[in-house]
Amino acid sequence: MKKTILYLFFIGTPFCLMAQNGKKMNTNHTNIIKIGTATYFSDDDFPFAISWETKIANKQSLQFGISPRLLKNDYENKKGIAVSAAYRYYISKGREGLQGLYLSPGVKFGTLKNKFTYTQFDYTNPMQPTYSNKEGKSTNTSINVFTTFGKHWVYKSGFSLDIGVGLGYYNNQYKDDVIRSINTPYPYVYYKPGNTYGIDANFAISIGYAF
Repeated sequence: MKKTILYLFFIGTPFCLMAQNGKKMNTNHTNIIKIGTATYFSDDDFPFAISWETKIANKQSLQFGISPRLLKNDYENKKGIAVSAAYRYYISKGREGLQGLYLSPGVKFGTLKNKFTYTQFDYTNPMQPTYSNKEGKSTNTSINVFTTFGKHWVYKSGFSLDIGVGLGYYNNQYKDDVIRSINTPYPYVYYKPGNTYGIDANFAISIGYAF
């Protein structure tokens, strides 16, 4: 339910804001640095991104992004990075510069290394099951191919707001390395599938500075 509400929010927001006053907009910029999120609703190891959009022709641009991932707690330690590239075509009439409604196909590649702990149960004797604590390592690789429909606002101050929704295909591969027993005071059940993939809705929202 929460994902449905969030999805409807991201769909409706660009259209609710379409009536912006054009006199407040900036049309002279050719580059924009942004920070925000660009992810799927179901499965994405790299939900946040720092990106750069640059104009290549009238109503056209390329956007490149980098998504670092660092997560450390008592049970796992994740380190990774993803890179993305997307083409944009602005379809709004009467707008100049990198702003207005747009369509944007793109692709994202990522790699992630993870060290984790979990608990493995042994039910050989159902009346007296046992467990052993394990430590493991995994290397995750992902590829995402997507198309986004959105709207981009850039004001005379240089502030930009970019919101988009779309559909895409994701494929995440998980490769486990050697697992060994360890002694931990907090038994933890850890489950990680070998592969996840599918088609899902994606959304993106970012703020930035245009120059």
